[in-house]
Amino acid sequence: MADWKACIFERLRVRNATERDAFKSVFASYERLLSAYNALRTRNIQLEQEAAQLRSAESTGRLSVAASGNVQALEEKILRLQEELTASYRLNAENTNTMLRLKLQAERDEKALLAKEQELAAKTTELERMVAERDERELQLKQLQESFDLLKKSHDDSMRLLKETEAKVQQLAAENNDLIQRILQIKEEQAKELNMVNDMYNSLMKAAQQNTELMKQVEEKKKALPVVESLDSSAILDALAWQSNFCVSIPKNRKATIRAHTGSATAVRINSAGTLALTGGTDSVVRVWDTRSCQAKGMLRGVHSAVMSVSFNHNDTLALASGNDQMAYIWSLRTSRIEHTLTGHTQKVWASAFNLEGDRAITGSHDRTIRFWDVTTGSSVRTVHCGSACNNLSVSPNGNIMASAHLNSHIRIWSARTGESIHDLTDIHTQQATCVDFSRDGTQIVTNSRDNTLKVVDVRTWKVLMILRGAPKVPYKCGVNWARVSFSPDGQYVIAGSTNGDLLIWNATSGALESILAPTGTAMDEKEARERIVASPSPSASSVAGASLLSGSLSSAFDTSTEVPSTTVCGLVWNRNGRQIISVQYDGNMSIWNA
Repeated sequence: MADWKACIFERLRVRNATERDAFKSVFASYERLLSAYNALRTRNIQLEQEAAQLRSAESTGRLSVAASGNVQALEEKILRLQEELTASYRLNAENTNTMLRLKLQAERDEKALLAKEQELAAKTTELERMVAERDERELQLKQLQESFDLLKKSHDDSMRLLKETEAKVQQLAAENNDLIQRILQIKEEQAKELNMVNDMYNSLMKAAQQNTELMKQVEEKKKALPVVESLDSSAILDALAWQSNFCVSIPKNRKATIRAHTGSATAVRINSAGTLALTGGTDSVVRVWDTRSCQAKGMLRGVHSAVMSVSFNHNDTLALASGNDQMAYIWSLRTSRIEHTLTGHTQKVWASAFNLEGDRAITGSHDRTIRFWDVTTGSSVRTVHCGSACNNLSVSPNGNIMASAHLNSHIRIWSARTGESIHDLTDIHTQQATCVDFSRDGTQIVTNSRDNTLKVVDVRTWKVLMILRGAPKVPYKCGVNWARVSFSPDGQYVIAGSTNGDLLIWNATSGALESILAPTGTAMDEKEARERIVASPSPSASSVAGASLLSGSLSSAFDTSTEVPSTTVCGLVWNRNGRQIISVQYDGNMSIWNA
């Protein structure tokens, strides 16, 4: 900016030197001529006056000869002065024309200079614009160079990661081939064992037929023999039934009680093979356990708050957990590393499960949404608005539908594949529902609530089949909002845990309270249980109609604002082998019960 101003000042100085200073002598001459002109004009006027006086005197005859000579001299002088005045007029006119011409030339030069100055200003503005544009281009070039360097570094990292991934893929492929060979070997061994079992079954059936024929022979010869004990074939037939049907036995003894978590233990789940268990707690840790040895096998880390739900996928290779940090996590059980962190919920996530195929993870949150996630990419593929905070969800055994339990006491049924709403059970409970679980055949669900009741519902008719509750001497109290209940693997029993540490087992057909697993570590025998238990009636119109009244009285008797007892059972699960139950308590302990 300062350069072009200095340039203008310099041009003005040059203009003044060439167009003004060069005419200083002309202006001075003009002023001198003008002064001389004025002086001559004044003198001429005086002389004319004197000449006039002399003529007047001459006309009157009073002028002397000397005066006449003076008059003549004066007239000559006047004439000379007039000629000088005329010459002065002419010179003045010439000087005036020269001044006008110089003035016009100066105006033209000034206009040309102004045009040049404007052109110079325009060129200066253009130069400044081009300089700014150059600076901007240099900045863009610098940014592009930095982006290029960053992309190059990212590309190098990606190539290195690609090489590492390819190496891992090759390693995994080798491990996969080895695993396939081992699976084929195991399948072959299982097939051999199954053939052996079938052969044993056929031999036992033949033995049963032979025994039946022997029984007929014994009956025919019974009269001929004095005392003959009849041959009892029921033991053989019972053994055959035991071999050919899935068997569930109510556990009698507590095998172990383990301190599973430093805080409260909140959730537990067993894999499909029945060999591993997952537990979650408020210490932000998911632990893996061996169900046979009751020993810890590993620990899954990465959660930032309390873990409220855990589950396995269909082939027991992945673990899913969610909690109060508004996220869900998927781990590889082979490496114990997080595969995906599922982010998108805005409040705590208390419900999580895999679908039947294992390619989708489903989460329910207190932000009143249920989300479906792609297990391969970890991205959200569908969001369903459920109207109320979700405490728990369960997928049916056939994988077609799922059920969710909500803060507003509703139980909602959804399509597990599309997320569309199928049915809303609005009058099941009087307080928030904490859990829902499907029976083995998928025709029934059992629900749990803070109103201290469990209800068995037929999903084909949406009718309440029975209401399960405790008895005066054996009360059932739901102690936490995330308390879980479960069907037995064959659907014959329903199990729930109370605030005093009792595990209550009901008959899912009759509604009778079959057994109680007490915190002392033993199960009550049938006589003792019957002395303490008043079995719930079979479903009827009167029992269903009076459910809300009884539930209301029980819920009002249980103050949810009081401190949670340390013995409160928060989660439980019945092993698929039918002979083991695992429960977790508010005090952080885990109990294993075996038949």
